[in-house]
Amino acid sequence: MPEDFDKLGQDEIQLVIFTVGGEEFAAEISQVREIISLDRATRVPSAPDFVFGVINLRGKLVTVIDLHERLGFERSPSPEKSKIIVSDLKDGVLGMMVDSVVEVARVTESQIEPPPPMSAGKIDSKYIFGIAKMTDRLIIILNLENVLIDDDLGFVEAG
Repeated sequence: MPEDFDKLGQDEIQLVIFTVGGEEFAAEISQVREIISLDRATRVPSAPDFVFGVINLRGKLVTVIDLHERLGFERSPSPEKSKIIVSDLKDGVLGMMVDSVVEVARVTESQIEPPPPMSAGKIDSKYIFGIAKMTDRLIIILNLENVLIDDDLGFVEAG
């Protein structure tokens, strides 16, 4: 999760809430540059399954990660209806393909719990920053650095 949350002593953060495979997830808004519709993506030969492809975003190549594949869900049946959340990370700009963007919500630090230990779950616990306890639901807050950057492969070179 963004270091700013602890450093600045903020009691409230904004989350961009989105869906993947029927589940709701969130990313801290300071890591979101923009949200775009999926126009066209170019597949990258020999890329890992979770790399959907690359897009041309105003003259800059941006690698798009398919969160369905990355998080262990079935690939979206209609990627043309997907949204791309373009994220600013310390290593550069990356996109993540999601089913839909639901809302921007504010949560306080006290509403965020650390992730429970998961041994049999679909999602690797290193991908989860915490769980936001909203009034009517729980939202998994992703650790975008771990989700989008593959240390094992050293693959994702952000533009």
